[in-house]
Amino acid sequence: IAEAAITAAYTHPEAETWLNAALTVIRENYEYLCRELLSALPKLRISPMDGTYLAWIDFSAYVKPEDMHDLFENKCRLAPSFGEWFGGESYATFVRLNLATSLENIKIATDAILQNI
Repeated sequence: IAEAAITAAYTHPEAETWLNAALTVIRENYEYLCRELLSALPKLRISPMDGTYLAWIDFSAYVKPEDMHDLFENKCRLAPSFGEWFGGESYATFVRLNLATSLENIKIATDAILQNI
C-alpha cells in the first residue's frame, strides 16, 4: 500500500494541486496563530515554518515548566506534543501544535490559550 501511495503522490495529476492547497492551509493557519498569539503575548517565541506542518512555541515568558501540562491539557483542553518529549527538561516550556487542520480548529486552540494564560 505504501508503494502505491508514494507512486500516486508523485504521478497523479491532482497530487500537486492537493499539495499546494494543503500548504496554503498550513501557511494561513501558521500566520493566524502567530498574529493572534504574538499580539497578546509578545514575549512568546515561535519558530519559523521550515518545511513542517507543526508550530514549535516557547511559552517560558508566561508559563512555568511545572504548569505546562495542567495549562494545556486541563485548562485549554488541548493535546499538544510537549517539548520535554523531544529535548528533556530544557524544553519543558515548549509545545508543538499541529497546523494541518482547519482554521476553525486553530482558532479554537488559539482562543483557549489566550483565555488561560
